Amino acid sequence: MFFGGDYQLFVPWVRLLDPSREVHVLKGDDLLRESRSLERALHDYRARYVCVDSHTPAGDLFRREVGHHHPESLVFIEHYSFDNGHKLFEIDLYAYQGPVAEEMAHVPLRSSVHNAAAE
Repeated sequence: MFFGGDYQLFVPWVRLLDPSREVHVLKGDDLLRESRSLERALHDYRARYVCVDSHTPAGDLFRREVGHHHPESLVFIEHYSFDNGHKLFEIDLYAYQGPVAEEMAHVPLRSSVHNAAAE
């Protein structure tokens, strides 16, 4: 689950590290709005890791949620820097150690691009 901006620039880094495409990158801010709590989102969408770019509105949303609820099942792992030559990403990696749903919840598509394509 990713809380940050420039999603389209972050995903290629994940693909480089995961060429078999076993890892899915879900936009945490969208899923948090849908689930109404971070732990519920992590459970429902079967997330095991959370990547947070804390210099973005989505990163602020993550920090507020963690500050209010203090989830014990979310453990800070490490801080990483990724640089693609155009942008530096400062990412905090967390591991979710709580229970997950047997099946992943439906992922909502909330993009104005989808609406334009449907017309």
